[in-house]
Amino acid sequence: MTTILLLAGMSARMGKNKLLLPYGNKTVLEYPLKIALRHSNEVICVTGFERERVEKVLSAYDVKIRYNPHFIDGQRGSTLLGLQDVHDDAAILFGDLPLITSDDFEKGCRLVKEFPYCRPIYNGTPGHPVFIAKEKINGLVSDTRPFKEFLKDAGCRFYPGSLGTVFDVDTPERYELLINRENPILH
Repeated sequence: MTTILLLAGMSARMGKNKLLLPYGNKTVLEYPLKIALRHSNEVICVTGFERERVEKVLSAYDVKIRYNPHFIDGQRGSTLLGLQDVHDDAAILFGDLPLITSDDFEKGCRLVKEFPYCRPIYNGTPGHPVFIAKEKINGLVSDTRPFKEFLKDAGCRFYPGSLGTVFDVDTPERYELLINRENPILH
């Protein structure tokens, strides 16, 4: 399994780089990164916005770094850049999912052997990571439709995921919920 960890976004709704915010004794991005490292043969981190600051955190880990100079154009370009180096089953994971669990990841790693496209779902909301079988990557890359549309048409298999598969840290309010874990929404 190769994981593409998307770390290029501009954090516009947060107002500052959400990936570098402190959570516990780490940054937000280090939680999904550690899960990816635990369950992947390789992790490809795609950076963009505030590249130097993000890559400084990544320098402590055994990851491959790819810089997307066109990060302002959105996630698709970063995803495609990361997938260029993949020769295995792939997982596409966002860097702002600090509550993702090993179980969320392990289920997808198992299911992608049977279903070429799969992803977690939590309370009706599709989550991440998205898993793609090795033999299906070229089809995804060559299709010009939005990934959500492609996955729907390709018969993406959903499996039960935890809150961590959908709980991103996109706004100051979401970050407040994260650091104030006694809030019932996070249990």
